Amino acid sequence: MRGLICKDLRLMLVQKNFFIMLAFVAFVCMAALDDPAFVVMYVTLIFTSFLLSTMSYDEFDNGYPFLFTLPITRKLYVQEKYVLGMAGGSIAWLLSTLLAGIAFFLTQGDFPPLSWFVLPFAALPMLALLIALMIPFKLKFGGENGRLAMLLAIAAVCAIFGAAPITGGLDYIRSAMPEGDRVVIAADGGLRYTAALGLTPDIIIGDMDSVRQEDIPAGAILYPSRKDDTDMMLAVKKGLALGADEFFLFGGLGGRLDHTYANFQTLAYLSEHNVRGWLLDENHRVCMLENGELALSPEYRYLSIFAYGGICTGVTITGAEYPLDDAVLEPSFPLGVSNCHAPGDQMRVSVKEGSLLIIQTKLS
Repeated sequence: MRGLICKDLRLMLVQKNFFIMLAFVAFVCMAALDDPAFVVMYVTLIFTSFLLSTMSYDEFDNGYPFLFTLPITRKLYVQEKYVLGMAGGSIAWLLSTLLAGIAFFLTQGDFPPLSWFVLPFAALPMLALLIALMIPFKLKFGGENGRLAMLLAIAAVCAIFGAAPITGGLDYIRSAMPEGDRVVIAADGGLRYTAALGLTPDIIIGDMDSVRQEDIPAGAILYPSRKDDTDMMLAVKKGLALGADEFFLFGGLGGRLDHTYANFQTLAYLSEHNVRGWLLDENHRVCMLENGELALSPEYRYLSIFAYGGICTGVTITGAEYPLDDAVLEPSFPLGVSNCHAPGDQMRVSVKEGSLLIIQTKLS
């Protein structure tokens, strides 16, 4: 274990500029704030995250296979990371607590009261939680994918941009995108939409046949043009592998009709994996409902539902001008087309058995 710790400390020394920057930010915050206690949390967690980033270095350029040819077991490797994280994080916590206490004394002219120590001591369980999450995620998914998987474990939302034409502007995307943390994936030509929105994709994936060669960023996950999956499906599978449980798909409607239908099938694929998918453009919101119930947004005027992949039984619509009660829908007859909200009611759709393709429309 000593050899592994020495290796990681040498890696840290290479990144000494990071420590200088972290110390500078900490001192500025301590000097500028009346109560610098939160700096303890900041320094402890950031420093520990940086220590555990050594796993990304170990993974780089097939480093793991080489590392484990040495007299090092996987168990010993994991134990060393826990020791490194806890020891390094505890030292960072102790030093930052001491400095924050001194800063408090210098600015307030008195020693910190006992209540002041609540926030610094709260950093210790947060440190343990961070280590308990980061190490397994990085080992299972790899360095960069581990970061995204952790983000999805918290947010669980994935926004994917496809290459279909978006003709009505991008404002609807800003309002439809979920707030807070999410993972953004650009599928092939969807890269131009993320750029227009000022978003930096976490993952870029596809055959990139809609992007000029010189515009393909480094780190893109490239596939040949002759493949079984569409670029949108590749992005969906990547999001599922990282643990997302809700998908927002943009740039997947309009353009070629065959690609639009393929994206309906992608919604069915998500539904089969017990994950909700939304396919959106400026006037439509499409989803798949299998053996369940869904409340619909009043933002959309029209509702159409279609039996997908077979007969649907126990279909019920409430809050609509044309309600249904325990009806049967067949894929060969469009009984559910062009319904709309009843004024003042919440519209809901349910199906006991089968899959419904649900299309909401704003157009008058």
